[in-house]
Amino acid sequence: MDRQLAVGTLAIHPVHIEAWPIYDKSQTPQLPTHRKEVAVKLHLGCGKKYIPGYIHIDAQPLPHVHHVRPVEDLSLFTDCSIEVIYASHVLEHFGRHEYLRVLKEWYRVLRPGGLLRVGVPDFRSIAEEYASGHLENGLRDLIGLCVGGQRDDYDYHKMVFDEVILTGAFEHAGFSRVQRWDWHDTEHSSLDDYTQAHLPHMNKKDGRLMSLNLEAIK
Repeated sequence: MDRQLAVGTLAIHPVHIEAWPIYDKSQTPQLPTHRKEVAVKLHLGCGKKYIPGYIHIDAQPLPHVHHVRPVEDLSLFTDCSIEVIYASHVLEHFGRHEYLRVLKEWYRVLRPGGLLRVGVPDFRSIAEEYASGHLENGLRDLIGLCVGGQRDDYDYHKMVFDEVILTGAFEHAGFSRVQRWDWHDTEHSSLDDYTQAHLPHMNKKDGRLMSLNLEAIK
């Protein structure tokens, strides 16, 4: 059935969508069948999170990961071959002299009109929450957002972003129509990842969103 994929507030080209297999972690992950008319979508730095219909790429060999490789190297994909890239709290793991190169690589593989959607820790929200003096556990509530969980070699933050810096980075890499996106309105809204991080923790109704979520078009 032909329909239009609505991604946030931006529309993706009409495509033919077939039923994607449900993830069964007991099975070897199968790549979605991608024909010319089907949107090829990447979930970069997916960690333990799985989105049906996406190709999952991560440095860790988890059961659902299709390609175990660095997310900054997408050389297995040709130029202009990807419709959507989703990266939740990935970009901050690259240094201040690295993240622009990563964005340019993601730009390379996206089709004209393709969508890049990312989330990063929102430094403005972090600073304002710390300065408020109202945090139950003080700085401890913010350390993970600032420096990462540090549970493994990949779990360290090297860069901070606010909306001005991240918007400028997108535009420098070639993207346009940069805007915020609302996780409620996405096809992966049921996925509780860091783009939905709130303080107080898990208080998505009354808490403050601590993730800066921006999307842009190639």
